[in-house]
This record gives sequence, structure tokens and C-alpha cells, in this order.
Amino acid sequence: MDEPLFSLQNLTYSYDGKTLIFDQFSFDVLKGETIFLTGPNGVGKTTLLQIIAGLLSNGHLTYRAYYKGNPVQLVAIRRYISYVTAEPPLFSKLTGYENIECFRLLWRLDRTYYQKVEAICHTLGMADWLALPVDQYSLGTLQKLHIAIALGRPVELYLMDEPFNSLDVTSRDILAEWIQTDNRASYIIASHVHQDKFPSARVLTLARPVRKEGIW
Repeated sequence: MDEPLFSLQNLTYSYDGKTLIFDQFSFDVLKGETIFLTGPNGVGKTTLLQIIAGLLSNGHLTYRAYYKGNPVQLVAIRRYISYVTAEPPLFSKLTGYENIECFRLLWRLDRTYYQKVEAICHTLGMADWLALPVDQYSLGTLQKLHIAIALGRPVELYLMDEPFNSLDVTSRDILAEWIQTDNRASYIIASHVHQDKFPSARVLTLARPVRKEGIW
């Protein structure tokens, strides 16, 4: 079996030291693999993505993580991960073009990144909006720009939190096709919709662990 691109082992997390969100939870991601996270609301799908992205520092968190077989701290591999959050973190008073440039500078990328994001915007049918301030965008157009900015980043692991929710059916299909043709990267997608468009994806169903008092 191929060595996993990313492995998270024995993840245990509680935000208050009493209520378990994860209890010795483990999984691997292979290179080029797409994983769908499923489970009821509140089970921890967004929390898991935030933990992998190295963004969750509050609460009680223990784990072992490996990237390409090497032990790592999650905060140390942020540069290898791009995260499509449920709420687009865009600068509302700037244009789409200016938002792209801000993220290019933040991630210290060359002009190839800018061109790739523009190409994704064209594919998603929102390129005509790029010259306008983001606060004039609909929620769906905001999400398209956010997705393009994140997917344009040249990394090997993409995290996506409900990326299809604000998109029309046609845009959902286009995004699903784009992801499936990207064989160089792996995707972890938390979504309640459009799973049927990913016939080869692995489904990872999260369940609530047994809640314990005084677990720490």
C-alpha cells in the first residue's frame, strides 16, 4: 500500500475538558484521494478541518500527525494545506482582483498563482465580477471567489467545508468535475450535498464519542 500523504492518529479533543468531540480518532489520506466527511450536525466535521489546518488551539487537544511519513505538528504544515472555510474570509471593500493579489502576497506566490485563480474564476462563471468590490457580490459569487483563491494555491492537501452550499447546480457540477480531474492533490470535503458526483471518493462518517466527565 502506498504511504499516506497525511495521517492523523489518536486524535482526542475536548473544548471544555469534559465533553469529548474526538476520542482516539485516526485516519489516513492517500495522495490524490478525495474523502467526504459525513455525519449529523454538530458531530465535529468543521472542528476536524480546523484541527488539521492548525487553527484550533483552545481546549484540550492531543494527537500524532504525519506528513509524507514524517512526524509533524499540525501548525507546522499550514504551508502544505489550503482551506475553503464555510465563511469566505475576503476583504469586502476590495475588488475581486485586489483580494486575489492580497492572498498572493500573503502566501508569497508568483504571478502563476494569480493566473490560475483567474482561470478558476472563469471556469466557475464569475470572472466578470472581479473588477467590482466584493461587498457587491451575492453569497454564491463570494463563495466562488473564495474557492478559486484557495484552489489556486499550489499545495497537496485541500480542506473544504461545505463548498457547495451557496452554489447553483451548474456551478456545483463544474466544481465537482474540477476537483476530480486534479489528480495531483488530495481533498477532504465536509458536505451534505453533491456526494453523488464523487463516485470514487471515500466516505468517512463521524460519530459522537461516548461523553465522559472528568476525562482529563
